[in-house]
Amino acid sequence: MSHETPKLPYDIALVHTGIKFIGLRVESTISFYRMILLVHLFLVQHATMTKTFN
Repeated sequence: MSHETPKLPYDIALVHTGIKFIGLRVESTISFYRMILLVHLFLVQHATMTKTFN
């Protein structure tokens, strides 16, 4: 029983860090794809505008 007591807080900290890291990765990935989507929409809109003008 005394062997597992010091290990538990370390495990919790490790899991917490992992969740935080995964959360950061997911957040950056979402913002990255959102940026790509916005750029894509802008280019499509720009292309349609130039098509209608020409």
